[in-house]
Amino acid sequence: MLYQYEEDLHSLHKLDIKSRRETVKLLMDNPKSYVRFGEGEIFLMQGIDQPFQRYNERLAKQLINILEDYHENLYVGVCSDYFHSYNSLHDESRKYYRLNGTDLRRFLVKHCNKDNIYIDACFTMAYFHEGDDFDFEGHYESMLGLFENKKILLVSGEGVFEKLEFDVFQRADDKRIIHAPSKNAYDVYDELKNKIISEVKQDELVCMILGMAGKALTRELSDMGYMVWDIGHMAKDYDAYKRGVERTTKNVREFYEPD
Repeated sequence: MLYQYEEDLHSLHKLDIKSRRETVKLLMDNPKSYVRFGEGEIFLMQGIDQPFQRYNERLAKQLINILEDYHENLYVGVCSDYFHSYNSLHDESRKYYRLNGTDLRRFLVKHCNKDNIYIDACFTMAYFHEGDDFDFEGHYESMLGLFENKKILLVSGEGVFEKLEFDVFQRADDKRIIHAPSKNAYDVYDELKNKIISEVKQDELVCMILGMAGKALTRELSDMGYMVWDIGHMAKDYDAYKRGVERTTKNVREFYEPD
């Protein structure tokens, strides 16, 4: 461990990443579009097919460009846990990061633009990620507040959101849904982008539940002046919390599988 620690020192604390609580406050006080990167996006950028999305060279380049470019109108999210102790996390997350955290962290340090403000990508999936001491009630109360009085255009895989019992958008004034393929949505990327542009209203917040394709769309649409949030597992995570799903190894692993 001492030798490993010495080897990893150069890659620690090289990015300024907001905490989960700071991320939510930033989105409340100074809202902008945001896009998040986790291990799935990193593996895809490295040429590895993912359960939600097969590898596509154009998509991989779009994702790398998001990390490497400086953004005025877009927050970029990476998981802060790659750069901190894993001790406060759920057992499954702790095991995973101990096995994979070094390589993931090094990839981010190599490709991220140090001038960007980074938010915590993991703020959208607390239930199966955090340990028992985490303030789940306070966290989800803050999450619901992000959508209060907003008009939502949700872009989601076919049938994904409809499976959920509890609605994370319950405080929004209005919600509409555009459906897309639940897997390999990038195959219809250009058609989907044109559909969103033709239907979205200027006062609507676009929310993406669309894997890697949704992240590329978030960047393009935000550059056009739309407010776009890459919420990922947020709706599914809130539903699992409200239903009190047992946080077993089996349930944790099933949570991250394609719907």
